[in-house]
Amino acid sequence: MAYIVRAFLVGLFTGFISAPIAFPQSLSGVPSPVIRTDDRQAEWRIGFDPGNDGAQSRTSSRLHYQHGFGSRLRVRGIVVGSNSGPGGFDLTQTQVQTLFQYADAADGGINAAFRFDYLLSNGNDNPDDIRFGWTGDWPLAPKWTFRTSAFASVEVGNNRNDG
Repeated sequence: MAYIVRAFLVGLFTGFISAPIAFPQSLSGVPSPVIRTDDRQAEWRIGFDPGNDGAQSRTSSRLHYQHGFGSRLRVRGIVVGSNSGPGGFDLTQTQVQTLFQYADAADGGINAAFRFDYLLSNGNDNPDDIRFGWTGDWPLAPKWTFRTSAFASVEVGNNRNDG
């Protein structure tokens, strides 16, 4: 047994030192459709892009606050920005998400919710975005779930695409 543990640790260490360096390209995630009564949460995420291939390095940040109203409705405000050098911090996106949970796995079945988002482009000549979505998760085991989302969106405002 000790041989297996040692072989695993050596393989893990070798993988870490030989793997290429990877940096996240997104600060977002897939939120759970489960809403807890009177949920209040603030979260800050930060990412760093080292600026490979001659591009300038930059730091991105995401701050959100969410508030649950009862056990079926949650509203979340999100602010995203980046810093690409000495020029300062640029606000790139403001978003409001509204999530309505209509199915609960405790009642048998799945957790599921409808979601409505409005993404404001913050005046940078990009269009705003309105999204309607569905999020669901299926309990697979006591600590495991399968989660997925589907969205439809439309651009509104300046420089929007047709279709």
